[in-house]
Amino acid sequence: MPRTSPLLTAAVDHLVRDDSAPPLFIPAAHQGTIAAEAARAAEVVRSRMEPATADRWRSFLFPLMAAVTKPPAREAFDAFVVACAASLTNIPAHLLTSPRQAEAIRRFSWWPAVADIAKWLEPEAREERAMLAALERIAATPEPSAQQREATAEAIAEVKSKFAAFRREMAAQERAAAPEKPRPIYLSPAQELAEWKAIAAARPGPDGDGARRMVAVLGGLQ
Repeated sequence: MPRTSPLLTAAVDHLVRDDSAPPLFIPAAHQGTIAAEAARAAEVVRSRMEPATADRWRSFLFPLMAAVTKPPAREAFDAFVVACAASLTNIPAHLLTSPRQAEAIRRFSWWPAVADIAKWLEPEAREERAMLAALERIAATPEPSAQQREATAEAIAEVKSKFAAFRREMAAQERAAAPEKPRPIYLSPAQELAEWKAIAAARPGPDGDGARRMVAVLGGLQ
């Protein structure tokens, strides 16, 4: 697919994944721009969907003759490329590239049937057809009326307002559910000195030396 805006790319991917799904929501203010961009992209993709001619199939498949077991004779090869051109009209010519020639050499050890080539290339061709159908569907989106634009703007504003209210409500619930932090208990210097004196008195032995030093320090601050 040609390079497109992120909004159009998302809208196309949405429809390619499920062509029965409703189109991706595009704000009314952008619908006309996106539809015009889709029309231009569809024209590019459509121009690349031309089927390959017999000569194109011949140049594409010719290297494979040197790589497979029992390649066809020259007359059979000529008839084969004509059959490809006649029956594989759903395979765009632009898919027949040099990298795919190399892939064909790795993929086929025996000369393939037309059905084998179709099975190999059809998935990508199908994806391109789905992409073109999505672009054409988006390009056909009618230009929104002034009333629709106004209604859409009001709807967006309403959604934003509801979302903001929802966020405020959730924040309030989180604050209400949070456990209350215990308040720290602060002692006055006199109270702290009394606490250490009590500890020192309860530990007359060496294990009370630390408490007695704190009593001396705090006593000097009084």
